[in-house]
Amino acid sequence: MPNKHEEKNPIDPLLLKIQHHGWRDRLAAQFQEQYGSKLRWQIVVRMEKMGFVQQRFNPQFPGSLSSRRLELYENTLSDLWIAILDGAINRFIEGVEQGKVHRKFIYYVGGIIQHLLVANARSLGLIPRETPAAAIRSICEGKQDATRRARIAWAKFCFEHRIRDAFLTRAPSWLFDKIYHNIYHVVDYFFEIFISAQCKHLSSYPSNILNILADMFVDGDFYLPDALDFAGTITPYATDVEIKGQVPADASEDEHLSAVQKASKRGSM
Repeated sequence: MPNKHEEKNPIDPLLLKIQHHGWRDRLAAQFQEQYGSKLRWQIVVRMEKMGFVQQRFNPQFPGSLSSRRLELYENTLSDLWIAILDGAINRFIEGVEQGKVHRKFIYYVGGIIQHLLVANARSLGLIPRETPAAAIRSICEGKQDATRRARIAWAKFCFEHRIRDAFLTRAPSWLFDKIYHNIYHVVDYFFEIFISAQCKHLSSYPSNILNILADMFVDGDFYLPDALDFAGTITPYATDVEIKGQVPADASEDEHLSAVQKASKRGSM
């Protein structure tokens, strides 16, 4: 049974010291000793779950991997350390203090690792680059409920941050506060209800489907009364790359965006 005190306060005292004093040599060495191996194994386990390797490998001896998979592991590890040094600990502690994060740090970064693996795998050509049009049309093509829900989960995984930005930049002033304060409900409604309601018309839309649907949704407030209180039931995760576990809900939006942007920059170089 987990310790109840740990559940209520998952903040490691070492992380508090790093937040207060910064990355001093002694604290950095303690962090490496306490978390270094765990973080490497997190990457290994997720690579296996996502189907990038057939079985787990020892992260101390990754030389048995093919060149691209070795590069995937090394790039993800490098990007993860950058994310941690770039403020992940501060955001984790703030999330706990605000009641938004309820897991220990090692599980908090799990969502970052998963997004980094997907972004880096795309840049290395290990998985295809999904387009919004393909993801949205695949939702409408799903004939079974389980298939449709899995495709919605994948579309959310790839594009939920983009649609949030689209709503907030398009919202008229008189609707902005409502959308902003209920953005997660609104985004869930968009993916789980609104897209399916537009399936009959998708064939007539050009390739920039996501922007067109965002405009349609925001221009009128017909859907908002239902969207503001909508309780989504589909968690975003990468079904198309054989993810078996879902993205931890505690991983923050800022962490995901920062991590994916870092990996995307490498792919465009």
